[in-house]
Amino acid sequence: MGQKTSPLSIRPNNNYAIWTNFEEYSLHYKIRNYIVNFFNKKGLLINDLNIKKDNNTLYINLNFIISKSSNLYIKKFRKLIKRKSLIKKNNHNSLKLFLKTIAKIYNVKKVHFKATRLDVKLNPTLLNLLLIKGQKLGLNKQIRNKYIKDLIIALTLLLQNSNTKAFLLTFILAKHFTWLPKKQHKRFFIFLRDLFKIVYELDKQKNNHILGIKLLVSGKISGKTQASNFRSIVGSVFNQTIDKNVDYAAQTSFNKLGTFGWKLWISKN
Repeated sequence: MGQKTSPLSIRPNNNYAIWTNFEEYSLHYKIRNYIVNFFNKKGLLINDLNIKKDNNTLYINLNFIISKSSNLYIKKFRKLIKRKSLIKKNNHNSLKLFLKTIAKIYNVKKVHFKATRLDVKLNPTLLNLLLIKGQKLGLNKQIRNKYIKDLIIALTLLLQNSNTKAFLLTFILAKHFTWLPKKQHKRFFIFLRDLFKIVYELDKQKNNHILGIKLLVSGKISGKTQASNFRSIVGSVFNQTIDKNVDYAAQTSFNKLGTFGWKLWISKN
């Protein structure tokens, strides 16, 4: 069997970078992971990240939500993230040092940084509807976990705005699954399947942004000796149709049982 390509690389609707040099692609991929992990340690979950280089200037544009699961969040960092930042000398805060290292890696003199917070304008009616619908699934017990709170906020943003990326959802799910006991694996997957059904039905009533959601998890589920898969499909996901708008993301979670691969497809209107 041949190696499957990324669904984003063959679609003209998505701004997917095509690299001729593998070394440049691997460096860019590592830098993106470095930026995402840096802000995650500060308590910020990245939804979308765009990096562009123009002569001696680097442009970094991202949007984020504040995580409920991080204890490392700093108020001073929140104040710095609200405005555009440029590199200046004799400044020793963490954001400035971070931008200096990025400038050295890309070999530029200036870095224009812009960040927008998404969960400020969260629609309370959509959030309440999602919480009420999820009560039958045992959402009240699940929401005690801070990662599930982040998941509910991300799903509410997905109902509110179609620009919410699948990367944010898979990142939250992979982080939560790292600390989940093996006895709760199947119960959690059933909860996710029913939760995605609720999100799909609510979207049909409100905005009709989402055409389908597909989730695939592979690994030693429930501590089995051999790897198995969990698959959930809600609606219709057009994997083979090139002109459809499909958002795809993949993450890996690590725990005592090994590695688990998370893949999420969101077909948008």
